[in-house]
Amino acid sequence: MNAGETYALASCARECVYNVRISLIGDSDVGKTSISKAFTGCCAVGGKGRTLPTVGYDFGTAWRRYANGDSVRYVIVDTAGQERYSHALPNYMRDSDAVVIVYDVSQRSSFDHIDRWLSIVNTRLPCDTPTVLVGNKCDKANERDVSTEEGKKKAESHNMFFLESSAWTGQHIHRIFEHLATEIRDKKLHELFYGAKKPLSEMAFRLPSDQALSQNKNKSCCNSS
Repeated sequence: MNAGETYALASCARECVYNVRISLIGDSDVGKTSISKAFTGCCAVGGKGRTLPTVGYDFGTAWRRYANGDSVRYVIVDTAGQERYSHALPNYMRDSDAVVIVYDVSQRSSFDHIDRWLSIVNTRLPCDTPTVLVGNKCDKANERDVSTEEGKKKAESHNMFFLESSAWTGQHIHRIFEHLATEIRDKKLHELFYGAKKPLSEMAFRLPSDQALSQNKNKSCCNSS
């Protein structure tokens, strides 16, 4: 990449807001909904009560402006983990820019099912789709059934980024999505300059004012469908 191309890439990143669509998949009761709501601000971290199982799918939206100048509009697709909805999962995941596969560190069976969820991703989305493996509920130290090392090895074997999180404490919740937004941005800019699949106008738009961003952020919350 020459200096001109580097400058053009940097200018694009500074002047555009990126739309990213991220799907959360995994077994039922692993905390996908809690992760989504903790990130989009629909419930407070450490909030009381138990979230109800997602029926089909749900989604939330959030705006974030980062210190490096990136501004991102997230659409988070929270999919149902129950077997009876598995046939519809490919439709819910359609057009996703990235995927988060979630398991519960205190529930061994949810970890054992990772390969099944991966097979759906690999058959329905491009092979270079950014994917993160997340071991959720890491606050349950006394109930842990899957070690951190096991999670790391599983992620490495499938070339995935790995994190453990807790929607209860907020640990790594924002890092999950910030990491994916960076991967998506780099991928889209690379496609733009070296053989884009979509024109820039379809994957980014001009940066709105600070006031507009603030208003959108205040409005962002999970919406039922």
